[in-house]
Parts: sequence; structure tokens; C-alpha cells
Amino acid sequence: MLKNHKLASAIADCGFYEFRRQLTYKCEWYGSTLVIADRFYPSSQICSHCG
Repeated sequence: MLKNHKLASAIADCGFYEFRRQLTYKCEWYGSTLVIADRFYPSSQICSHCG
């Protein structure tokens, strides 16, 4: 996400709460499912294949 400079600066300008709020709104608008992981969930430390 932060490789895209325009997106990164837009997120930095509005803050993560506003970004999350907008993302939630857009997912509801388009009928998509948004999965929000806990802030301290070790998602990068768990094997995606074996759990």
C-alpha cells in the first residue's frame, strides 16, 4: 500500500480511522465483506498453509 505514493499521502492526510471508515462504507455500498484483523494479531507470524 505504501508503495503507491499518492495513496500513502492520502492515508497520511486523513488518518487511519477515516480510511477505515471510508473502506467500511464502500464495502457496504458494493456488498463486499471487510475483514478487520485485531491490531495485535500476529498475522505475519502464522503459516497461511498449516495454521
